[in-house]
Amino acid sequence: MLNAITTSIDNMNAFIGKAFSWLTLAMVILMSTSVLMRYLLSTSLVWQQELIRYMYGMVFLACAAWAWQKDKHVRVDIFYHNFSTNSKAWVNLLGTLLLLFPMAGVIIYYSYDFTLQSWEILETSPEYQGMPGVFIYKSFIWFFAFTLLLQGISTIIHALNTICEAKT
Repeated sequence: MLNAITTSIDNMNAFIGKAFSWLTLAMVILMSTSVLMRYLLSTSLVWQQELIRYMYGMVFLACAAWAWQKDKHVRVDIFYHNFSTNSKAWVNLLGTLLLLFPMAGVIIYYSYDFTLQSWEILETSPEYQGMPGVFIYKSFIWFFAFTLLLQGISTIIHALNTICEAKT
């Protein structure tokens, strides 16, 4: 049962991460177009610049749980790579419970009014000819926190499985 939960969470976060990682290609194309327009035609589009910035933020926020799942995030712990599998499981378990869950809770708590107000007014860019749908972009803050929480549940289950296997 628990393995089915972790498989579902891992598959969902991998799907989301792979899907949103394609935005990096779109960003390169848009940025190249923007540079060509600026230097060859002496013009630029505000919405295009904002779209590139929004896409960057969405890639960062939507792919964070996938990066963590694949252990491709930045790890500050200089001792972790020398730990045994069991010790790594303990670090992952305690780090998730004591650091990730509170951090995700704080993100959701402090972004709650900020995001809801954006949806209430259907916020758009303050720039002339800027992007509509800023409220959707701001929703990625919650998306980020919830996918990390789900990946945290998966990490806890994986860690507990590793710890229990080490005891037998």
